[in-house]
Amino acid sequence: MVAHRLRRQTNWRFIDVTFPNAAMNMAIDEAIFEAFRRGLVPPTLRVYEWSSPALSVGRFQEIDDIDVEQCDELDVQIVRRITGGRAVLHGADVSYSIVLEREEGFPKSSADSYRFLCRGLIRAYEILGVEVELVSSKESDSPICFLGFSRADLSYRGRKLAGGAQIWREGFLLQQGSLLMDFDEKALFAILKQPLHRDISSQITSLRQIMGGPVEIDLFKDALLRGFQETLCISLIASNLTTWEINCAKRLFGDRYTSDPWTFLGKLEL
Repeated sequence: MVAHRLRRQTNWRFIDVTFPNAAMNMAIDEAIFEAFRRGLVPPTLRVYEWSSPALSVGRFQEIDDIDVEQCDELDVQIVRRITGGRAVLHGADVSYSIVLEREEGFPKSSADSYRFLCRGLIRAYEILGVEVELVSSKESDSPICFLGFSRADLSYRGRKLAGGAQIWREGFLLQQGSLLMDFDEKALFAILKQPLHRDISSQITSLRQIMGGPVEIDLFKDALLRGFQETLCISLIASNLTTWEINCAKRLFGDRYTSDPWTFLGKLEL
């Protein structure tokens, strides 16, 4: 039975852990979500990188437009998220996940919760001297997340540099997001079956491009911590994964995230 908390918690966990396997990164996010739903851990912000290139696709996304053979040749691991949205090419980004619940006093609608949490991201960029904004929903038929806008996205001068997706279960939320530190346009073109016959530089940007050079990962993570703490009025306490979460992630890794029916068809029970 899922435990419900009746008052808002101000002490959250901060987890900074990256796994070398893309499937395990997804399994860890879900394990944190499940631990939180069971009342085993407090609200949690996880920030992580990708040890090697990976392509994560949305829960209900078909991958007909993705060149699976080319991904295999380029050692780009394909994983399917439990959150929605479209495909994200990882490797030059910083990713995050947040778990919380409506009983904590957060907005009840999906759109309002996006806006609420994105305040932390907006403040983080502001700390770095970058003014970004939350875009209005502009749906796109592109299979690639960063080639279209949705209500969870941030833009800099009209170009997208951050995207996110959610899943809600019984009032509990998992939000996953990708924040572009850099961008590999050639790699993106390579994994699509149908080439993009247009210049996409006017649609996508990255922190490196905005700042005119590379940004230290630790500096960016510190800005994220400050941004969420200031806007959500919380304390983020550096923590480790619990034994329960690690064991749950190992099970999910084997049963779901390395399963072809799940990865390529989305056909497994959640």
